[in-house]
Amino acid sequence: WNDYFAPLILIQKPELFTVQLAMGNFSNFYATDQAVLFAGLATAMVPPLLVFAVLQRSFIEGLTVGALRD
Repeated sequence: WNDYFAPLILIQKPELFTVQLAMGNFSNFYATDQAVLFAGLATAMVPPLLVFAVLQRSFIEGLTVGALRD
């Protein structure tokens, strides 16, 4: 999920890039297109936030199941 270097080395086709590699394409040695970069980052954050919002109860239950003492 959060790997950068292995896909950077192994993936050659731009259409197969992961989100991290695609975001890296918006920056180069001379300039960074910050508006496009931040728009892409905001768009990349939406799916994990939606998954958490839908499954929030399950996540919290899983975190607290081992914390209860009888």
